[in-house]
Amino acid sequence: MDALLNLRQLVDSFFLLVQCKSIEIYNEFSPPHELGIFVREKLTNEIMQIKKRLILTLRKVVQ
Repeated sequence: MDALLNLRQLVDSFFLLVQCKSIEIYNEFSPPHELGIFVREKLTNEIMQIKKRLILTLRKVVQ
């Protein structure tokens, strides 16, 4: 459950940055692309897959 809460906080933070124009959304394809970059920078121990309709799949990296 903590991972879901953290993901929710990350998504909220992302859209706050979009709202204050720190992250630019330039066309219909940029939200998942920019969100992926943002989340990847924050979650360095996760494997992330972005699928159609902004579905994020996260799982722990096995070392």
